[in-house]
Amino acid sequence: MKWSWQRLSTLDEPIHIHRTMALSHQLVSRDSDEILSASPVKVNGLVKYDFDKVVVKAQVNCSLVVPSSRSLVPVKLPLNFHYKEIYVKTKSDIKPYLQEHPEGDTVLTPDQNNEIDFEKSIIDNIILQIPTKVLSPKEKRDHIMPKGNGWSVISEDQYEHPKTAGHQKVDPRLAKLKYYFSKNNKKK
Repeated sequence: MKWSWQRLSTLDEPIHIHRTMALSHQLVSRDSDEILSASPVKVNGLVKYDFDKVVVKAQVNCSLVVPSSRSLVPVKLPLNFHYKEIYVKTKSDIKPYLQEHPEGDTVLTPDQNNEIDFEKSIIDNIILQIPTKVLSPKEKRDHIMPKGNGWSVISEDQYEHPKTAGHQKVDPRLAKLKYYFSKNNKKK
């Protein structure tokens, strides 16, 4: 779905979008390390021309299958989010718009053909919704950390407070120092 700036500037009424889109192939080919597959994407949106800018608002609902960030096992990741993008005619219009509207909107320009690609916008925003840390239900529940031959991943808490069977690890060369002050105290 693409719209030319010229077509959008002549609209009297906003364009309402209610569709289910098959974007799995595009999502996987765009980011194959992060997305293994995707369900059909349900989109409810609105596109309107508003005083030399185009406003795109959309509610997106889909499920992705992504690799666990610990074990790389496939994990189903449901997504349901809303986004808003503002399109201005040229790159030189971005800074003045942001100065007038400091709300933190995403401000973009049309592509080289002066078109707004709604499908690309949806794909971009889906990819932005993927968290950096994704765990399988079992990894969340059991706090499973990867390990191998002679190595294991430990949590930050385990790193900061190393314990073995309830006791802190002590370098064996320094173990005798543990009793140093107790012996000196008894002699006095």
